[in-house]
Amino acid sequence: MYASVKSCRYIQVYVWKENPEIGSMSNKLEKLVRDQEDSEISGMFGKMASVFKGNSSSNEYQTKLALYPACELVLYKSKVALRENKL
Repeated sequence: MYASVKSCRYIQVYVWKENPEIGSMSNKLEKLVRDQEDSEISGMFGKMASVFKGNSSSNEYQTKLALYPACELVLYKSKVALRENKL
C-alpha cells in the first residue's frame, strides 16, 4: 500500500546498484518533497541530500538512511514511490 509523504513522519531511501545515478534520483526526491509542501519532511530532505553527496556505495546509503524508519522511499530505475514500512 502506498502512502503520501504527509502520512509519514520520516522517510527512508533505498538506492539500488542497478541505477547508480545518485544526482538524478536526489533531484526526483527533492521534487517529490517540494510538491508535498510539508516543512517537516522538507527538513528531512536536507539531511538525505547530504548523504546522497557522500560515498557512492548503495549499502552505505541504505545503512545511513535506516535512521528514518517510518516509511521508505523507493527509487528504482528512475521510478519514485513511497510505501509504508511494515517494521
